[in-house]
Amino acid sequence: MKNPDVQKIVLQIDSERELEKLAVTFCSLLHGTEIIYLQGCLGAGKTTFTKKIAHVFSIDPHQVISPTFVLMKQYQAAIAIYHFDLYRLEEEKQLSDIDFFEILEYPGLKIVEWADKFPSLKKYADIIVNMDIEGSSQRRITIQRNL
Repeated sequence: MKNPDVQKIVLQIDSERELEKLAVTFCSLLHGTEIIYLQGCLGAGKTTFTKKIAHVFSIDPHQVISPTFVLMKQYQAAIAIYHFDLYRLEEEKQLSDIDFFEILEYPGLKIVEWADKFPSLKKYADIIVNMDIEGSSQRRITIQRNL
C-alpha cells in the first residue's frame, strides 16, 4: 500500500456489492507485486474477495475458483495473479512441492488463503486481510500492513 501512515483498517461489509467496492479501492492502493494473505474461517469470503480483486485487474471472475484441490492457480491479464490455497496442506515443508517460495519472488500479485496455518509464513506477507463472519451477508474485514 502506498500510504505508510495507515497500518490497519477495520471495515464492516454488509453485501457482496460492498465487497466489490472495497476491492476496487483496495486495488487502487496496490503496486501489483504484493503478497496478500487472506485469513478467516470457511465461508468468510476469501475466494469471493479474490474474485473481486481479479475482476479489477481485468480477469473474468468466473475463471477464479478456489484452488483448494490444486493448491495454486495463475491468472494473467493486466498483471499476473498467483492464487494459493493452503487449506489442505498438513506441513510447511509441502510448500516446496508447489514452488511456493519461488513464486513469491515472481512479478505479479500473490494472494494466499490459509497462510495462517503456518505462522512462520507471516514474515512474507505485505498485507494481511482478516475476514470475520458477522451475519449471513455481513463481514468484518481488517486490512493490515505487515511490518
